[in-house]
Amino acid sequence: MKTSPVFPQASGGTPSQARRSIGRHVADGNLKEDLIQRHQDVQKEFETLQPLHQKLCKDAQKKKESYVRREVFYKSQISHIKDMLEKTVLCRGGDEASMPSIRHMHKEASIPLPSLPALAMPMPDKLAHAHTFDVSLC
Repeated sequence: MKTSPVFPQASGGTPSQARRSIGRHVADGNLKEDLIQRHQDVQKEFETLQPLHQKLCKDAQKKKESYVRREVFYKSQISHIKDMLEKTVLCRGGDEASMPSIRHMHKEASIPLPSLPALAMPMPDKLAHAHTFDVSLC
């Protein structure tokens, strides 16, 4: 920390030390010159740091605006997707069929059936001439 000969309290001293220091400067006649010099030093430091401060403030404002724009965009996308989902569920009658179950159902329906001659088995003679159907033969 930089110590100040004019303001010892600013560099960690007590108020009584500050009064004694100022009293010595008044007695020496250097207080006015020391204060003017300190003011000029602070003014130069302020002028040096002011452009950086302004740049940082502008950057922070731009970032804040960017975050707000993105947040609004994301919220509108989420809202749009929720609306689409609700419409899709309502179109299905509230039944939420998933794509895997639809694929499974499609596979079952597209299994090739065996040819008809293979299905047509010759009937046993007992069944061909029988007037009654015996369940035990099946």
